[in-house]
Formats: sequence, C-alpha cells, structure tokens
Amino acid sequence: MVLICQNAYIVKQVNQSNQIKFGVMNINLEKFKQSFNEFGINKFRKIQKDYKKNAKKSLKNNGRFVYFIFFCAFLNVVFFGAKRYFDFLDEKTIQYKSLAVQVAKEYEGFLNYSQLLLNSINHEILKSKAFGVESFEILSSMDRIRNENHVANEVFSEGMLYWIDSNKYLIASSAGKVLKPIDLSSRDYLEKTEHEPWKLHVGKTVVGALSGQNILPIAVGVVSKNGYHVGTSVLSVKVESLIEKFKISSMKNSGNFAILNYDGKIVLDSNEKYFSENNAFLSKVKTMNFLKKSNIFSSFNLLKRSDLFVVSEEVFEYPFVVVYAVKNKIIYQQLFVEMLPYFIEALFLLVILASYLSMMRVGRVGRY
Repeated sequence: MVLICQNAYIVKQVNQSNQIKFGVMNINLEKFKQSFNEFGINKFRKIQKDYKKNAKKSLKNNGRFVYFIFFCAFLNVVFFGAKRYFDFLDEKTIQYKSLAVQVAKEYEGFLNYSQLLLNSINHEILKSKAFGVESFEILSSMDRIRNENHVANEVFSEGMLYWIDSNKYLIASSAGKVLKPIDLSSRDYLEKTEHEPWKLHVGKTVVGALSGQNILPIAVGVVSKNGYHVGTSVLSVKVESLIEKFKISSMKNSGNFAILNYDGKIVLDSNEKYFSENNAFLSKVKTMNFLKKSNIFSSFNLLKRSDLFVVSEEVFEYPFVVVYAVKNKIIYQQLFVEMLPYFIEALFLLVILASYLSMMRVGRVGRY
C-alpha cells in the first residue's frame, strides 16, 4: 500500500515536471512564432516598399522616354508642316509671278509695235506735210497694211488710228475725215506728246470721241524740222479686246491683273473690284515705291482672307508695272488641302498621348 502511494506520488511529480517543461516549450514556441511573424511581415513590407519605389522610378523613366518620343514626333510634324507652308507660298509666288511676266511681255510687245506704227505714220505725215484733214489718207493706208498683217492683228486686236493737229483737235481718222473737228485738249496724253515728241505715251482709259467705247489711247507727237509741234498720231485700242488678249491664264488661276504707271495710276485692269474700286489696294499703291524692284506687291495674310495676294513685274523699257492679284481666300482653300495631312498627323499624336496619360492614371489608381 505504501509502495503504491509512493509510485503515485512519483508519477504526479513527473507529470508536474512534464507540464512545466511543456509549458516552457509552449511559451518559447509562441515567442518564436511571434518573432518569426514580426520578422516576416517587416521583410515582406520592406520588399513591397522597395518594389513600389522601383516601380515608381521605372515608371518615371519610361514616362520620360515616352514623352521624349512624342515630342520628337510632334516636332517633326510641325517642322515639315511649316516647311510645306512656306514652300507652298513660294510656289504660288513663282506661279503668279510667271503670269505677271507673261502679261508684261505681251504689253511690252503691244507698246513696241504701237510705237513703230505711230512713228511710221508721223514720218509719212511729216514727209508729205499732210498736217490737215488730208492726213486721213495716210492713216487709212497704214490701217489697211495693219489689217493685212497677221502679226499686227494679233497685237492690236480692235483699234483705230487718229490724227490730232497742233491745236489739239481731232480732224482725221483711219475711217475718213472728221467733218466736225473735236476738241481733245482735255486728254492727259496730249500735253506730254507736245513736250516729248517721238516718244510713246499712254493715256488713261477714256470713252472714244468717235467710237463711243472704252478705249486705251496710245500716242506719239511729231515736230517739224524747225522744232515746231505739228500734231499727234494716236492709236486707240478697245479696252475689252485688249484685256481679253492679256487675260490668257487669269481665269484659270482665279486671279486678275492690272497695269499701273509709275505715278500709281491704273492704266488697265481686268477686274475693277480687285483694283480701281478696291480702297485697300489703292492705299497700298500710294505708299508703293515703283522704282524699287520687288516680286511681292502685297503679301499673303492668313488672317485676312478678303485681302489680295499681289505680285508685280516691271514692263521692260517702259514706265509701267504689271500686278497679278489673287484673293487670300482662294489661296487659303488651296493651302488647307496641302496642310490637312499634317493636321491629321498632329491630331493623331495628341490622341495617342491622351490615351497614354489616361492609362497611366488608371494604372496608378489601381496600384494605390
């Protein structure tokens, strides 16, 4: 009995000892778990923090690269677009300049042939001393020769020859005698022909005293051997036919031309609304130095579509300038077609950039 009790006491002590040991082990295990969890969580948080930091840095670097690529692409579009813009204006300047040159050459040929014809008449009149109504025979003869000459017809189209005596009266024409002499002392060119004989002078457009139509008078004065002014031979050309002759390419290119003298006065124009009735153009003419050579009379203005783009060309050996004008509105329409591909490219790049920024914003919100 005593032995049983002793054994039971020993077993109890062993159990108590084991419980103490297991308790210590449990405590150590809990401490280990707690330490491990704290270390693992901190390590994970650090790794996550480093990842986010690296991700931000990588995103920032990639963003800079994307922005750089976009900037280069956009700058490329702007550069070539601007180059095309100025090249287009240069092309138009050359195109319209060539038309002004064409009109100037034809007008020069017209003046050269006119001077040759009128000087021939003057020499015949001076030789025969036909200073009166009898001059009509010389005028008629010259007019027949002119009509039979194909080249002369090409130059003059429709026109008549006149003789104005020293008293500034119209007394004869290529159509015959003038029964009642007409006083033309008010004509601007007669004063010049008297003081500068044997030299061609172009008067302003007037209504013909005999024809009743708008004519352009071309005149050359003549003096006798003694130096006295004896009269003026005149070629009057119908303005409408002359304009049509010079207007070869004007309608095709949606432009118009005008011929001005060095005083800034319009001698001839193909469209009054463009020139003689255009106050902006007339104001520009007043400030223009015609002795200074310039290809561009009035520059193209993108913001002023109602204005004119005007180029000019001098008439060789004569005091005249030919201007060719096109409305800015017409050039703007042509320019828009040329620049449209560049606008589309620029818009496409902006859409790509906007999409990229939107994706970046969504990605950042998702991460945080």
